[in-house]
Amino acid sequence: MKKKTTRLSRWKAAMCLAALTAGTATVVQAQSGYAGPVVSPPSLDFGTVTSGTTSAFQTLTVSLAYGGTTTEGNTFSVDSVALPPGFIRTGGSCPAGTAPSPCTIDIAFQPGGPGAAAGDVAITATSNGLQGVTNVPVTGNGAAFQSVPVLSNLALLIMLAGLGGLGLMYARRH
Repeated sequence: MKKKTTRLSRWKAAMCLAALTAGTATVVQAQSGYAGPVVSPPSLDFGTVTSGTTSAFQTLTVSLAYGGTTTEGNTFSVDSVALPPGFIRTGGSCPAGTAPSPCTIDIAFQPGGPGAAAGDVAITATSNGLQGVTNVPVTGNGAAFQSVPVLSNLALLIMLAGLGGLGLMYARRH
């Protein structure tokens, strides 16, 4: 018995294959059949960032799952970007609603305290009427804030007087 392959199942297989061969993040299969957008790089690591500060941003590039573009008549929109605690969106070119493919999402790490932070950025997108989600793992490590010692006015005055005295002693010897 010969199995009949439908056009839709070939399309879904092509989308999944394109996403897998691109080395992208985890693709979550949605009920609608859209595998989710292709996202690169497949993960972000922000390293160690001092608590109370914000890291430099890193960019995720988001595009149609099968490599098409919106200029070819495909529709594409980034519906939502869910971030784990400690990570913030700082910009990019993926607006809510209709977006160009590819577009970008800029993310930074802003630790609230010391310790490791990890989770998934969940990017929900719609392509040609079908919705899917792609998860991108993000990690960072919050470091304890270290204050810089500050000299009081009196301590600064004593230090300057001592340096001045050393200068006079040096001048007398030479």
